[in-house]
Amino acid sequence: MALHKHKNEKGVGGSEEQFRQIVEQSSDAISISIEGKIAFINNTGAKILGAKNPESLIGREIMDFLHPDYREIVENRLQKIRVQGLNVNRIEEKFVRLDGMAVDVEIAATPFIYKGKPAVQSIFRDITERKKAEEVMHESEEKFRLAFENAKDAIFWADPKTGLIVNCNKEAENLLERKRDEIVGQSQATLHPPKKAENYIKMFQSHLNQGRVVDDEAEVVTKSGRIITVSITASVTSIGNKQLIQGIFRDITERKKAGEALRESEGNLRSIIESSSDCICHISLDGKFLSMNSAGRRLNELDSDDEMIGESCTVGVVENIESVDAGLKRAALGGMVSVQYKSVNKKGRDIWWDSKITPVRDAQGGVKSILRISRDITEKKKAEDEIRRSSQIQLVLNKLLQISLEDISLDEMLQCFIEQITSISWLSFEAKGSISLVESEPDMLVLKAQRGLPKSLQKICAKVPFGRCICGRAALSREVLFVNCLDERHDNTYDDIPPHGHYCVPILSGSVVLGVINTYVRAGHVRDPREEEFLYAVANTLVGIIKRKKAEAEIRNSREFLNNIIENSGDAIIATDQDGKVTLWSKRAEKLYGYSSKDAVGKNINILYPDEHKEERAQWQKSILAGKTLSDLRTRIYNSSSEPVDINLTLSPLHDSAGTPIGTVGVSRDIADTVESERRVQQKIEELEKWQRLTVGREIRMSELKKEMEGLRERLAKYEKPG
Repeated sequence: MALHKHKNEKGVGGSEEQFRQIVEQSSDAISISIEGKIAFINNTGAKILGAKNPESLIGREIMDFLHPDYREIVENRLQKIRVQGLNVNRIEEKFVRLDGMAVDVEIAATPFIYKGKPAVQSIFRDITERKKAEEVMHESEEKFRLAFENAKDAIFWADPKTGLIVNCNKEAENLLERKRDEIVGQSQATLHPPKKAENYIKMFQSHLNQGRVVDDEAEVVTKSGRIITVSITASVTSIGNKQLIQGIFRDITERKKAGEALRESEGNLRSIIESSSDCICHISLDGKFLSMNSAGRRLNELDSDDEMIGESCTVGVVENIESVDAGLKRAALGGMVSVQYKSVNKKGRDIWWDSKITPVRDAQGGVKSILRISRDITEKKKAEDEIRRSSQIQLVLNKLLQISLEDISLDEMLQCFIEQITSISWLSFEAKGSISLVESEPDMLVLKAQRGLPKSLQKICAKVPFGRCICGRAALSREVLFVNCLDERHDNTYDDIPPHGHYCVPILSGSVVLGVINTYVRAGHVRDPREEEFLYAVANTLVGIIKRKKAEAEIRNSREFLNNIIENSGDAIIATDQDGKVTLWSKRAEKLYGYSSKDAVGKNINILYPDEHKEERAQWQKSILAGKTLSDLRTRIYNSSSEPVDINLTLSPLHDSAGTPIGTVGVSRDIADTVESERRVQQKIEELEKWQRLTVGREIRMSELKKEMEGLRERLAKYEKPG
């Protein structure tokens, strides 16, 4: 067998025999065909095609092993090689073995001169397992799709460049009262009220610019025009190879009415890394490097073989060196071993290898040296670790979010959080840590939850001012503070304190410090950005929870204060909905109208009004729902005993969070005494008016009599004059 040799390139073994050994032991199949017939094939190729040995395949037509679906493609590729003398790129094909079983392969071909004749050299490898892995990945993607579709929150995916919605789940349809085809293709701004569209476009851009999980609050508008308040957990993620911005929407309308604000935070990281070319090393029986091919030199960042020749082949191996040594010993005895291990190259880069260690035999069959063919699987290892880490982080965050929804106090919730965080096996945290919050005293951290802290330290750290010790410094700087030893910044110490380090992460709402998460690490620990990323995610999750819990406490206090005012008011206070049904009935209302709160709530307010006043009441209701307030209305209603009650009434509208009138609140006062006083005054006025009429009438009659007397006198005077 003649093998082509490039100028200025050393052979792997320095001789034709060593080249032959490399080809024979290669993990890739190598074949040479002349005029469409196999002229040479190595052991790996024979194994892929299902032959007992390479010799049984010599002279066979290569087309006999091609799957019918690929024959036309292969004919075209061979035409380029034979006629045009061109190399053809690596593609995926399907072979048919001697036993009829189909095999997926990846193959590249190039023109070649073999024994003085034009030939085609093909290098191919069995990718059946990789195909199976891709099927497994497809199944994983299907599981992801089902999780997406069946999520209890509405999920929207939008193109970060155009802002157009590219996908949504079933819950998104339910939230917006729209079908998916009515949502997909629309701008994300159309999810929100039109008057606020510009604000939400800016919010979308802000989510995109921040490039991390962001919690926000917004409004969406349904197909029927209903406005719903939602919490949004937005993140930039990759689905397949496409970057998207994902929004997880949760309806918090009811909680919003109660003053709650809950942000959740989600994201899935996926990466597929393809391994690089193989590193082929020729090794002496005593474990010394004899030579290394160009791929190996490139991966190990070497300029030439001379840098490695004569050194131990285990130099730089940092993990699983025992398996490598065992493999070399077995190969020296004629065996073949596969092993994975990690090494550090000359430039300090970590590399994970998947190696096949095989013996190189002389003409008599004795083992004269060793061949180690290694594939760089560093990216695959990193991808697996990253996917596993991302999955584990997501599981932990989901667990924390589940805890946040439990009906427990904030202190209990924080205790669950610190126990979860410090129990994660894949993180380097010790089983110690604490969470402190800022309460009524500004710039002061108050210890709220801890795990594993000595009682003496709990006492010292019960209150820590900003700027003191590691936690206080993190709060003051508003940045993550990492230390890996006991240094001068540890202000709070105690006797026999063991060596240790910290990650102290501020819990920030904008620029406001809500508290600090404090975790412990072993002394000398190396700072890991992935650990910080996880702690940031936990801190961001805590922001929404702390604000929600504080809002709940404020609402409870406000409700108690308001209820105290209502129950102790001297006026009767009644609230109704849009339909006039009673929703609130104060104690004074019970006393004034005779109905208990239990009997009145849920009934129509018209139980108090006589038939002749119901139309007037309906007109009042229209005015109130139009946003007007009616003051000092005087009317008469009837109590539970059907007795009339005169009242002074003020009616005002009740509004929802959007300012829309949704009911009425009425404040009424018994004016029976006032009415009685007015009646008596009116009676006096009427008596005075009657007396006035009598007096004026008498004066008018006297005037008339006076005039009559004057007339009689004049007439009498005429009679008395002499005739």
